[in-house]
Amino acid sequence: MHLYLLMEGLWDLAGWVKDDAYAFAPVRTSVEPERLDHWLDRAEQFVDIVSGIFPDTFMLWRTLHYCVVDWGWWFLKESPDWVDRTPRAPFHELRIYQMNQAYDRLLDRRPELHKLIWGELLTGHLDEAMDNIHPSRDVGGVLWSDMMLYYMSRLRSLHGDHMLV
Repeated sequence: MHLYLLMEGLWDLAGWVKDDAYAFAPVRTSVEPERLDHWLDRAEQFVDIVSGIFPDTFMLWRTLHYCVVDWGWWFLKESPDWVDRTPRAPFHELRIYQMNQAYDRLLDRRPELHKLIWGELLTGHLDEAMDNIHPSRDVGGVLWSDMMLYYMSRLRSLHGDHMLV
């Protein structure tokens, strides 16, 4: 039995905001439903690929944690000068919430996935973060490690010593 932790989200959110800046699209604090639907289809394909390569797999999908809302264009520093630099917030609370709701839809469609509520458990710990995006090692790192050890011990009790991580 293999244990795999799957996660996406922050890179997708930042990428969508970057795409919007390149297209001079309006500033939004939410993700368009069409983007979320497309993401959900791609996420299912990703799960199919992982399941196909590693058929005997216990898959966890990690929820996103909230970040400090940082309006700006810091994510466009390497972009050409002509790109729209109107302040945007890739990790706005509403966008994080929408992605976590999309994860729930994915879990409904794919019962082989299990929800790792790491992001939800970090709610309320923004003041202890390393920066505006990354949780601290003391809180986020310890919580993540504890959760991984829990799932590994649970799988080991079900599958014995031949479990690989």
